[in-house]
Amino acid sequence: MGSLTLAPLGSSYLPPALADHLSAHGDGVQEWGDRRAMWLDRQVLAWNTTAVTYELHHDRSGNLIVPYGSGHGIPLNANKPLSWGQYPKYPNLAGYITLYLPEIFQNQVPGLLQEELALAGYDANGHLVASTGVQLQGVLDDLFSYDGALGVVYDQAQTPTLKVWAPTAQQVNLYRFTSIEPESPAIVQAMDRDPNTGVWSITGDPSWNQQFYRYETTVFFPDTGQIEVNQVTDPYSVNLSLNSNYSQIVNLAAADTKPDGWDTLVKPPLDAPEDMVIYEVHTRDFSSQDQTVASGDRGTFKAFTYDGQGDKPLSNGMKHLIQLAQAGLTHIHLMPVFDVASINEDPSAQINPNPLILGQLGPASKLQQAVVGLVRESDSFNWGYDPYHYGVPEGSYATQQTGTARILEFREMVKSLSDNGLRLIMDVVYNHTSSSALYPESVLDKIVPNYYYRLTNDGYHYTSSCCPDTATEFHMMQKLMVDTIVRWAKDYKVDGFRFDFMGFHTLDNMVALQNKLHSLTLEQDGVDGSQIYLYGEGWDFGSAQQRGFRIANQYNLGGTGIGTFNDRPRESIYGGFDPKPQQGFINGQSYDWNGYDGSEGNYRRSHDDLLFSSDRIRVGLVGGLKDFTFIDRYGQVTYSQNLGGYTEDPQESVNYMTAHDNETLFDLNVYKLPMGKNGMGVTTLADRVRVQNLGLSIIGLSQGIPFFPMGTDMLRSKSLDHNSYDSGDWFNRVDFSYETNHFGSGLPPVWNNQYLWPFQEQFLGDPRFQPERKDIEAAVNHFQEILKIRKSSKLFRLETAKDIQSRLRFYNNGPAQRDGVIIMAISDQIAPDLDPDHEAVVVVFNANKFGQELLVPDLRGFDLQLHPIQQQSVDPVVRSAHFDTSSGNFNIPARTTAVFVMNPEPTP
Repeated sequence: MGSLTLAPLGSSYLPPALADHLSAHGDGVQEWGDRRAMWLDRQVLAWNTTAVTYELHHDRSGNLIVPYGSGHGIPLNANKPLSWGQYPKYPNLAGYITLYLPEIFQNQVPGLLQEELALAGYDANGHLVASTGVQLQGVLDDLFSYDGALGVVYDQAQTPTLKVWAPTAQQVNLYRFTSIEPESPAIVQAMDRDPNTGVWSITGDPSWNQQFYRYETTVFFPDTGQIEVNQVTDPYSVNLSLNSNYSQIVNLAAADTKPDGWDTLVKPPLDAPEDMVIYEVHTRDFSSQDQTVASGDRGTFKAFTYDGQGDKPLSNGMKHLIQLAQAGLTHIHLMPVFDVASINEDPSAQINPNPLILGQLGPASKLQQAVVGLVRESDSFNWGYDPYHYGVPEGSYATQQTGTARILEFREMVKSLSDNGLRLIMDVVYNHTSSSALYPESVLDKIVPNYYYRLTNDGYHYTSSCCPDTATEFHMMQKLMVDTIVRWAKDYKVDGFRFDFMGFHTLDNMVALQNKLHSLTLEQDGVDGSQIYLYGEGWDFGSAQQRGFRIANQYNLGGTGIGTFNDRPRESIYGGFDPKPQQGFINGQSYDWNGYDGSEGNYRRSHDDLLFSSDRIRVGLVGGLKDFTFIDRYGQVTYSQNLGGYTEDPQESVNYMTAHDNETLFDLNVYKLPMGKNGMGVTTLADRVRVQNLGLSIIGLSQGIPFFPMGTDMLRSKSLDHNSYDSGDWFNRVDFSYETNHFGSGLPPVWNNQYLWPFQEQFLGDPRFQPERKDIEAAVNHFQEILKIRKSSKLFRLETAKDIQSRLRFYNNGPAQRDGVIIMAISDQIAPDLDPDHEAVVVVFNANKFGQELLVPDLRGFDLQLHPIQQQSVDPVVRSAHFDTSSGNFNIPARTTAVFVMNPEPTP
């Protein structure tokens, strides 16, 4: 387990004097490899072992031997055990013994941190009873926390200085390359160490611009127990070569990295976060199959510039986005576009299956996925949740992989989206890296081993995220996150950030980041940081929770304005994301049984289950507010928090049904809607479209921030794929020509779906699930109408919990409610006046397969008219929805969302 060894007696590994000393004691010793001690600050260490005396042992050569007898190390003074949370970065060390380093040795600490270290405990006779390695994160923060610039820093004379934080390194050299052609020699230069910060730096001259470099670190590496000499790229890289082999010295302020008009770019107006509507897009999915984009630009940032302006034609994909923007979409959320490790950036090395050949195979064939599986390690597709370098655009999405094309083309994409009314959000993954230790794609560990990662109390990496979990509770990992996010905000004008597994970060991490972003101003930084929105997955699991931190989860973030995905109404809307026949509100729970008897899992179809689902959806409609009160299914006044409400402000609720994960909504409804089992009815394709539209209407008209994955508005299918992260272009295609939704593209990949194949095969070959162009266009048009309705009234975008509580109420609730119907009314008849065009809006969601007449006496005498957009709807069914003013009676067609408005009285 490394070279920190308790060597056997007489070993030739020992220096003769020490071997004689150990022999005199007449006992042997044993090997070990954990790191159960924590060095908390310059003075205090903690360990969960009881001994009489303690010593710190060290060796600069990495050949440390812990002696059996005491008296050979630095003595430590034991003190009382730690209490819970005494050291905020180590909240879970209650009961650990504190060990104090005598003041006389404290000036040696910076040097000791560059060596191999071990703690040893001895009994009253001076015999060794325990020993362990030492975790250094706390003391490194105490001594070497640094808040200055890192990476490539240019001065006014365009002279670059390179800086890297490496306080435990014994030496750092710069390997600089004027060319990265094979066999090109490196220019090797020693870097200077600042003893106060642990930052190594070197200043060049303007000729270094756009040259390439790596760092060479000489550092003790606990995982191998040796001094390691590593060549590594810069964790603060601003640009990279092909496949991230070299960092590049680039000035992001240089004119040749900016499109025309970049410095004067004005973002589309945004008055409040609640005005946002988010559309989640994967860069490659967006255009890889779009024949209206030039072949060399498909799957790249360039495809977003095909807006019909300048020298680019209007592509089908951009036409769709522009129409959405005109309807009310505000933000494009791009799945990871920072540098990732899972995609070979070299186009000549990529192997992508021929879609023409795959298209000739059967709709339920096993062959498509078999072909995709053969090349999945070599194709050009992955979702990209495997960070390599946090601050550089991914090279596989650029038309050239070496040079500054990726910088320029990313900015061209941002500008094109902005020019067409859309802001940009980046999906970021700071909870883990793709690799650690000495593996080829490891960066952070090769510079400061074990600092950037969350370690167990035994000193091993947590991997609850899937990969080595990062430790943003420590200063320099939080700094790396904040600094690179600020770079994306300032230098790339990104408008928001979605955090993968946000609950792996602490609440303090996210608030510190938000404060930093909100401090950015147009005058000083070129961006208005107050309009940058943060949100993410606030789930309750992972290493940060296990360590005892106050994590950035749904409940803890209440009141911060940081959003989380609101999963509370999701299962209630459609029955949950599992590929099971469990139904929800929109697809028949209780009122339209699909014939499954419950043996398929945790199946709920009772009438009370439907009423519970309806109440949970009501909580979603008010933005997940925890303190909203309404009449529940029992006829009692209840707080939303009793049904999963957790937000304190509507902007904290990101409302969604599906995202890139799991099946698409169309595919989920394949499992859930009735298809004739046990004598039940068969859901027609036209009704499948209406069911999908109803779900999108609930999300689109909820308070808070609606979130939709790309293609949901086009009935997108992934051929029932349960997890398409590595399923290639074939199973992730999107057709912006609206000819097909790609259902029946073959059985989905065996590595995620084989257990479902018998179930899936019966559906994929059934032509009744294949929509035609008219079906897809019906969904497209409906979605745009809902966006227009949301945009038409501020009443759908209320900004405070107080406004929602005072203005919004539900009808048809309580124990006697009509099944499958929710009625939501929002008033503008109280001050202040938010909507000059409407005194009130009333929305009726009728999920039932039958039309409904509903009497609402409270609304008798109100002059409610069908919303003008729905009066002109392309859907003839919704045009027939009606409200009778004299009786207060609604007449709503089956599987329809009808929106009514009351216009203000004309001014005399």
